[in-house]
Amino acid sequence: DYIKEKGYSDILVPLYNAYDSVNDIDFSDLPSSFILKGNNGCETNIIVRDKSLADMDEIKKEVSSWCFNNQVVLTGKEWCYKHIPFKITCEELLVNNESEGNEIDDYKFLCFNGRVEFIWVDKNRFTGHTRTFFDRKWGRVNVTSDRPVSKELIQKPWGFDKMLEIAEDIGKDFPFARVDFYSLNNRIYFGEITFYPWSGYVKFTPDSFDLTLGNKFILPRKFK
Repeated sequence: DYIKEKGYSDILVPLYNAYDSVNDIDFSDLPSSFILKGNNGCETNIIVRDKSLADMDEIKKEVSSWCFNNQVVLTGKEWCYKHIPFKITCEELLVNNESEGNEIDDYKFLCFNGRVEFIWVDKNRFTGHTRTFFDRKWGRVNVTSDRPVSKELIQKPWGFDKMLEIAEDIGKDFPFARVDFYSLNNRIYFGEITFYPWSGYVKFTPDSFDLTLGNKFILPRKFK
């Protein structure tokens, strides 16, 4: 709804449904491929490429466990999510037929008070995950995190300038926000907004990159 209010409904991944409980999901009503996501944590995703081959009992068991995955309880850092109602979303499964494993690249824009300062690209998340950092002009930044940097030349994605524009329009509402996109088949798709990449726990090399980011994180002044 927030992305629609910003005028970007055309970049939303088609949503099949949202559920309060796994018991509300009618799998017979879903298409042959889809993705299930939980809204209260990290890595709460299930990709179903062929429903006829999926073990629905195992899927239900895993999805049921997500309601106990609240990041506030597990890490104590993502406080603004503490009281959100638990939801399961079911979306269209985006597929890249040109990549091994049909995986899609994830472009993450780090916005500070409405200006994108850095971008990182997650590639091959399930078949050799790499993470590569860039500046806003698509120049490589010599930073690593918990994943190796890609050894291949990563071209600027289709629709990059539009993603940059949208990220800054969304990001201007917050002191910091990471705005994520996919670029696929000459289309841009919105991924998510987060205020807590890695729940604040990631370690960068060099360590000074923490200070680089921190110097750009300027909170608004409040006066009584």
